[in-house]
Amino acid sequence: MAPTLLRLQDLDNLLPPVSQTFSWALERPGITILRFDTLPNLSAQTMITQFLLFDLWSEKLSWGEGGCPVVVVLDECQRFRFTENSILNRILREGRKYDFSGWFASQWINDKNAVATLNQAALRAYFYPGDDKVNVLAKRLACDNNSLQDYKRLLHELRIGEFMYIGPHGRPLVNCVPDIKKEEKCAMIC
Repeated sequence: MAPTLLRLQDLDNLLPPVSQTFSWALERPGITILRFDTLPNLSAQTMITQFLLFDLWSEKLSWGEGGCPVVVVLDECQRFRFTENSILNRILREGRKYDFSGWFASQWINDKNAVATLNQAALRAYFYPGDDKVNVLAKRLACDNNSLQDYKRLLHELRIGEFMYIGPHGRPLVNCVPDIKKEEKCAMIC
């Protein structure tokens, strides 16, 4: 009972009292950061995140055409299930219609449903996956043996801050996260 009671106390700290009405304030621009790393276990973090995403989704849909666009940035998305009716799947498939989009980040995802769902994203950026994952990622991206070798080479050559994405004409492009201090941008067509 003690661990369960502890989780309920943590929920009480995250959610407003029932007597108050909660609003995502979609009528005005702003940034809301929700962090759940104070919760004692990952399943509680995941459950609350999904609950709040469903609530945000519902409120955004109730606004219809009005309200500010919503962008959800979700780190560690490998913790979530990408089933047909999951909120992450809805955001990726239907979000454009409602000015609702998501940026999902993960170190690595093995789940085939998650990979298939994330492949629907308009843009996918791939950072260096580590030596042990380069071949697996190259096979996911390549359509033939020639492109497989190109993807392996490109992924192996990525440095810190660089990422690869597939450009509008289906060609892999390497870019880097700009350093604000230097204001340098780099792009390389491969």
